[in-house]
Amino acid sequence: MNPTNDLFLLLLNLSQMRSEVSIMKLFVECLDALFAPASFRLVNQQPSGGEPCFTIGTRTTVYSYLVPTLVEPLTDENQTLLHNAIQMLAVILERLALEQQLQADKSTVEHLATDRLATLVVTMAELQQSRNASINLIEDLTLEINDRKLAEAEIRHLNQTLEERVAERTAQLATANQELEAFSYSVSHDLRAPLRAMDGFSAALLEDCADALDASSLDHLRRIRAGSQRMAVLINDLLNLSRESRAEMRREPVDVTALVEKIAADLELANPDRQIELVTAPAMTADADARMLGVVLTNLLGNAWKFSSHRDGARIEVGTVPPESAALIAPAALCNSKSTVFFVRDNGAGFDMAYAGKLFGAFQRLHSQQEFEGTGIGLALVQRIIRRHGGHVWASGKVNEGATFFFTLGRSEPRITPQT
Repeated sequence: MNPTNDLFLLLLNLSQMRSEVSIMKLFVECLDALFAPASFRLVNQQPSGGEPCFTIGTRTTVYSYLVPTLVEPLTDENQTLLHNAIQMLAVILERLALEQQLQADKSTVEHLATDRLATLVVTMAELQQSRNASINLIEDLTLEINDRKLAEAEIRHLNQTLEERVAERTAQLATANQELEAFSYSVSHDLRAPLRAMDGFSAALLEDCADALDASSLDHLRRIRAGSQRMAVLINDLLNLSRESRAEMRREPVDVTALVEKIAADLELANPDRQIELVTAPAMTADADARMLGVVLTNLLGNAWKFSSHRDGARIEVGTVPPESAALIAPAALCNSKSTVFFVRDNGAGFDMAYAGKLFGAFQRLHSQQEFEGTGIGLALVQRIIRRHGGHVWASGKVNEGATFFFTLGRSEPRITPQT
């Protein structure tokens, strides 16, 4: 038996093993066989008390301690052989540790690679979904942009068409206004002259030939004069209505209270026998065209004066409606309006609310000419002026209990102290 060859074969076999415990166990068994009658054992801690031992390890790692039990001392050759075997064993164990670490690292890397690959697959799937979503979004945006361009082109076409229609309607309106002005001129000059002639010649006949005419002829002449005079009044009212529709409007602060008092004074001078109680709210002001507002108040006060003429204890009141009460009496279109609501109220003949829609139409009258004179133009003129101010006018009333006419002037007038 050659111990060196046997030991070489042993180390060669040990290098093929993958268990540290198996390597150490086989190594001790072989040493016992090679160096008998000596025996060996492995311990984890270095023996105390000076017992001889061999350290199995490297400079950085100690694997175990080999403790021999010798019957007789080992020869130098055996000691050298034993030391070399122990060193080779340490190298084998270190290599085994490195291989195990590399295997563990390999497993870790494989797990990481697997996880990263799975993550990459998921990420790529998400990126593909995002790409598909982006493509769909781009397609939708492209369609929307195309639709918007088509809509804009259609709007431009409609605007162009609308501008052409507006220009055409404007031209037609200008032509109609010119024709209306021509008609007004014709009425004021061509129709007035024959009416004046009818009235004048009828008056001359009554004055010069009254003695030669019978009662029936005189009545006919008087009827001719009354008809021509009434026709003249109607023509004048129509001309006033036409002029107010075309007149230039200039807003300015107006003292409404003073304007009402002036109009009432003129009415009192024209009707000195009338006894009327006039109540006017103080400090009323408005932002309006002063002349046009004067026409409105003249017609409303004149109507109140006229339709209360059959009433004993006639009373006319002019004021404003408190803001908290305006919504209760205003039409739905004025519920959110901040305009001051003015009113003219009387306790005269009143009217049936079933016919309220006819009040502001030209030549619309709710009372006969014999009962109350008039042409039916006044309230139409009032409505036209109020509308030119951007306001509203409406009325409420009851037969034989009076009427109240309300109006606003569009813009928010200066705040005043309401009086009712």
